[in-house]
Amino acid sequence: MKRGALGAPCRHGPLQMLHSFEGIVNGRTSAEEVHISWRPATSYDLSDFEERVRRELARLRDLGAGGIVVNVGYDDYLDNDEAWQRFVTGVRAAVELGLRVWIYDEDGYPSGAAGGKVLRGHPELEAVGLKKLTIANPEFPLTVAVPEPRATLYALAGLKLDGPRFWLPLSAGSTEATVSSGDYEAVEAYFVAPLYEGTHAVLNIAAARRYPNLLDRRVVSRFLKLTYVRYFDRIPEDLRPHVEAFFPDEPSLMAFALPLVERDPFVELDPVNWELPIFPSVPWSAELELEFLNEHRYALRPHVDALFSGSTEAARQVRRDFWETVSRVYAANFAAQAAQVCDALGMELSGHFLAEETIAQHVALHGDLLRALQHLHRPGLDLLTCNRERFPNHIITHKVAQSAAFLASRRRVMSETSDYSERYGGERKGAPLRDILCTIAMQYLLGVRDFCIYFDWRAMPADEYQAVCEFIRRLLEVGGEARYQPEAGLYFPIEQVWEHYTPVCPLDTDLRSPELAQIDALTTETCKRLFLENVQYVLCERHDIARLAARGIRTLLYYGPGQPDSALRTLCDEVGVQCRLLGEWEGDQGRERSIVSAEAVAYATYEGFVFAVNCGPSPSEIALSSPMEAAFPHVSTERTGPFEHLSLGAYQCAFLFP
Repeated sequence: MKRGALGAPCRHGPLQMLHSFEGIVNGRTSAEEVHISWRPATSYDLSDFEERVRRELARLRDLGAGGIVVNVGYDDYLDNDEAWQRFVTGVRAAVELGLRVWIYDEDGYPSGAAGGKVLRGHPELEAVGLKKLTIANPEFPLTVAVPEPRATLYALAGLKLDGPRFWLPLSAGSTEATVSSGDYEAVEAYFVAPLYEGTHAVLNIAAARRYPNLLDRRVVSRFLKLTYVRYFDRIPEDLRPHVEAFFPDEPSLMAFALPLVERDPFVELDPVNWELPIFPSVPWSAELELEFLNEHRYALRPHVDALFSGSTEAARQVRRDFWETVSRVYAANFAAQAAQVCDALGMELSGHFLAEETIAQHVALHGDLLRALQHLHRPGLDLLTCNRERFPNHIITHKVAQSAAFLASRRRVMSETSDYSERYGGERKGAPLRDILCTIAMQYLLGVRDFCIYFDWRAMPADEYQAVCEFIRRLLEVGGEARYQPEAGLYFPIEQVWEHYTPVCPLDTDLRSPELAQIDALTTETCKRLFLENVQYVLCERHDIARLAARGIRTLLYYGPGQPDSALRTLCDEVGVQCRLLGEWEGDQGRERSIVSAEAVAYATYEGFVFAVNCGPSPSEIALSSPMEAAFPHVSTERTGPFEHLSLGAYQCAFLFP
């Protein structure tokens, strides 16, 4: 290729996550780069940088990668002119070599901090939570002081022996209050304090660093200006059309109480008070409280106890109203605002959020993850294991991203895919190639089209890495961006989870309410079971039912607990969607099936084809409902057939065409 010419990118190869160009020329792994505590202490060798970065990127391309996910170097992150020059040099080399380019948007992770610059000089922008302290058997007069630095009291209540709660006078912004007397069995103090100790801000694997409040629109705007706009300004105009997307990694609201456990190695970019007690918390901002009042027409303060306890209908309604407000503010201020900035810059927004694995985690950290993901141009997830036997445990993770894409009329889902758990945990050995290919096929089946792979491309045998890249390329060449064709929507009971979620500390399944545990387990198992039974469905919440109808889906399946309420049925009737109990619908025998019978085979229906994967260790015989041609991406992209019966080898897959 002539030096200086812009290469035509390989549209179908995976993107290898690299992080800094300084790292790739020094032989660093992606894991060493993103985990600050793992980064080598020695300085990078930057001699002959342009020649070396071009050589390493060419090697990566020749191994089959179609692109890279990269960020500017870490030395004085975002403010180092020489690092920016090296970044532009690397991007130009990548583009000239025909590699696609995405931008990883953080120094380490979780995204949102801009390497700590969002909070620099602005401590008021830190993530805060509303927390609860209970003082049992108090002696009067009692002085109640906030138990954390930088905290302020929000509400104070006394509990009588017979149960009533009495709200006590409190000055705005106070850090302590005196209760002179009272025959109270307990005193409850509700206070606003930073979400740091006991949260993912400390307990991630990269480094302990205070985290911004993503419920605050000003915070997100500051992060986007410091990061996204800075990248746009630094990338030369001729390269901008070749930079496709930004990749945020595991942002959240941080309201997740866990015990503080010291680790080695560990980097404290911001000091951690290891002696600080950890309290149950919910996410908070001044804007949130005002939005709650405007939306629900009552003040939250007199009902704040309901966020932490209470099984009455009134308490459940307060929680439902609160988390609905959290969801709406979070989606608008973070996801939608980031997508709007990307639109203005001519790029797209992808990446993934923290803790996608269960619906209860969605509430604690995002309010409603499905709602937030719908704003991303390429809704994403991460899968850090290629253990094929464990893959069914991650069905809900994939279904949420796939459903967000479907409901928002997006055609691509992104996955950060790797054998990280196998390589860096357990036996510290990479997953077998057969397991990796089967995992990738299952992800493709569930809508993944952008594979941002996190495999250690230097440690893997070159032929195995090439096989992974070639397999992904064939999948995407054959399947393209065809739209998923579900049979029905599956009601995702986020509102019931809102009603029953109360924070506990430490977070432990045994401490959750039985109702929450039931819904959480039922949702996870239903999503898994229907997938394994080859039911074609997307997840759908109440506010998405009109979108479901607009996408041509006329059935909403309800699996419990209990019966669908009359308001849900009415909403379905208004848009022409039939609300049915899942058990009754499954009992119908009239549904058409592309694959009549097969053992251990999962499949999905897309525009123009069916994609099938044999998940088992033995060949499987597939009986088709009508003769179909087939392409086997583990061999080639060519079609053969037609077939009425098909033998699919262990862990192999096939495209089936009418």
